[in-house]
Amino acid sequence: MAAMKPFRIFKGEEPGTSFVGPCAPPDADVAYDTTVRDGVLVVTFVGKLTRDVLLAEPCILKAFLNTDDRLQPDGFRSVRGLVFDLTGLQWANSNGVALINQLRASFAVVHPSTPVTLVFGTAERARSVFTVTQLLPHVFAEGDTVEAAIASYQEAEG
Repeated sequence: MAAMKPFRIFKGEEPGTSFVGPCAPPDADVAYDTTVRDGVLVVTFVGKLTRDVLLAEPCILKAFLNTDDRLQPDGFRSVRGLVFDLTGLQWANSNGVALINQLRASFAVVHPSTPVTLVFGTAERARSVFTVTQLLPHVFAEGDTVEAAIASYQEAEG
């Protein structure tokens, strides 16, 4: 297995404000990254969100909640929306879907009426799991690209 990059947690959009996450990812075939782009929190998963993601779940949840603590000035209130970039997923099953839905629920505490967008690109297997579980389109919105999803939050405000 290729080395996974460490969790990265960003304070804001300015360069040089990144932090290595509070725990290293366990030996699961998934990488996780968090950035803020144009005021929108973008969470990227690469690899496989399968049974092994249960090993990484405590670290990912802790890193995600630490993102809330480190976003300045008001945590999740500092961002307009949440996009999950799943274009690098090779596979997802119900464990991965449950993890992403749990992250969405944590964000929804602060932004209860803000739609959360999934971007799949060519990750059809991941899309099918979200469709079968009926989370897509009932709980999540779908964007064509990360850039389009970010722009949709700007249009909603405008």
